[in-house]
Amino acid sequence: MHKLTSAVAVVLFAFGQPAAAQSEPGRAVNPFVGTLADFGQLSPAAVAPYGMVQLGPDTTPANHAGYDFAATTLDGFSHTRGVGVGCGGAGGDVRATLVYAGEPSAQTIDKRSERAHAGYYRVSYGPGILAEMTATRGSGALRFRLPRTGRIQLSVDFTRNYSKHRAAQWTGESDGELRASFSAGTVCDVGRYYLHSASRLLHNGKAIAARWEGDRTSQAVLLLDVRAGDVVELRTGLSSVDAAAAAVVRDAELGQRPFATLARQTLDEWNRELSRITITGTREEQALFHTALYRVMQTPVAIGDPDGRYRGSDGKVAQLAPGEQHYTSWAMWDNYRTQMPLIALIDPARAQDIGKSLVRLYATGKRRWATPTEPFLTVRTEHAGIALLDFYRKGITGFDARAALISA
Repeated sequence: MHKLTSAVAVVLFAFGQPAAAQSEPGRAVNPFVGTLADFGQLSPAAVAPYGMVQLGPDTTPANHAGYDFAATTLDGFSHTRGVGVGCGGAGGDVRATLVYAGEPSAQTIDKRSERAHAGYYRVSYGPGILAEMTATRGSGALRFRLPRTGRIQLSVDFTRNYSKHRAAQWTGESDGELRASFSAGTVCDVGRYYLHSASRLLHNGKAIAARWEGDRTSQAVLLLDVRAGDVVELRTGLSSVDAAAAAVVRDAELGQRPFATLARQTLDEWNRELSRITITGTREEQALFHTALYRVMQTPVAIGDPDGRYRGSDGKVAQLAPGEQHYTSWAMWDNYRTQMPLIALIDPARAQDIGKSLVRLYATGKRRWATPTEPFLTVRTEHAGIALLDFYRKGITGFDARAALISA
């Protein structure tokens, strides 16, 4: 660890003047880096380390992650996206759009208002609506502050995928909860993933019995009367198991905690993860370093629910042993050479869980790209065996390498 830290510092910061180390490296992260056009295919979306939920803006025009820094038109906020991927990307699930009734869904972004750090994004748009968002592993909180009295329209669309949309079905429960199941193509539309969501609406901090209307195979719509200064918050959980499990995820990860508390907890989690490597350098150098490390820690994605259930690439529900996590959303066509070895060096416990997940991938019908029953958006897996070998050679041996060889 110390040798790695020293080597990184020498290579990256040999020409910079030393500065005090960041006490909160998560605040040093600049999520807007790599979000312009085709210069990275990244997003400023709020995300927790290795989280399923990437809750962020969708714009026109957009890159493969749904956003372009140069764009001035906002289309809404979606809960998933693949970052740094090719083709047309994947994700865009559960897109929420809030406008005043009668106004177009596409609104002008106030670019001066955009702010983001690790686990948090905010923007003002249209007549001055302020949107803020944060995320946990499997849930997202999207908060709107309304500038004037009137009637608002909140739409939640399950068909606005970046890849090919396959199917969707939503239901409005008697208590106002919105539950949905949907599927779309994986990156490059080679495979197909299935996902489930459960959303609840809060008005000034209190859950309301929302009445959702609309086409049950596409978009749910809600009308609500508000006053100037009111706060409307959409809280959503995701699960690979089913919509009821998504509600459990949301309630377990968000609970009744205020938005500010959730954002603080996610930032604290990022501070811990990003502190696995400490450096010295100028403020700008530290920002560059922590922003790059932040991107390292976004995939693969942890999809094990709080009760340990998840779906494998064969579409079947499985149960994790206590304390374990299951990962998916692979990009093994190139990151086996860089990202995976780095995770093995700085976080061997997580690398062991990733290794076990790769063994399960072999056992559940691994393909070079993706299966037709993936539990989450993904890219390619062809060099998974090299990643396992590298883990093993680094002393990470708590997975069944023989089982992977037999399944291959």
